[in-house]
Amino acid sequence: MIIGDFGFNPGMPGRDWLNGPGVYYLERRLAGEPLDHDPAVAAYGLGVISYALGPDVYVLDLLGLADPVTSHLQLERRGTIAHEKPLPTPWIAARLLAPDGPVVEAELGRPPVFYAQPLDDPRGQRMETRVADARSALRCARLRDFIASYTEPMSTRRVLENFGDAFRYYGFRIPPEPRTARAAMCDERP
Repeated sequence: MIIGDFGFNPGMPGRDWLNGPGVYYLERRLAGEPLDHDPAVAAYGLGVISYALGPDVYVLDLLGLADPVTSHLQLERRGTIAHEKPLPTPWIAARLLAPDGPVVEAELGRPPVFYAQPLDDPRGQRMETRVADARSALRCARLRDFIASYTEPMSTRRVLENFGDAFRYYGFRIPPEPRTARAAMCDERP
């Protein structure tokens, strides 16, 4: 199989939306600057798109098959296997966009795929508040340690810690709603 068969060669329709640095969500560039990766693409599924874009583009898997944070989202109900944990949009902004930039709710919306039911519960909260809660949760020790377990450079110490972490994080779950995650990950009391 050749990526050109799917229109993903440079300059082809499947890829012409990626036109430089920035953060992209569903083939459109978001307002704001990238946080850590430039360019970064948030996509539902990784297969052809991540292969076609290559190693210089960070691709965040919004269904959690290749993203530990998303794969550890807490579920209230089971859904379509391997497609039941769409990353809520405030988390996308918190993980990919620099904090001093704008968050445009209309650019993010809800998962556009019929088989991925939203996991979050905004309850009328503004997107900016929800993104701020997600960023706060990401700075909490429990979530920060979890992320370090798979992002730190590999070393003898990291390998040994990962053996213990495998048991510690087996049942580790992150509430999908950012305000709930912030409270749980930071051990906040109401």
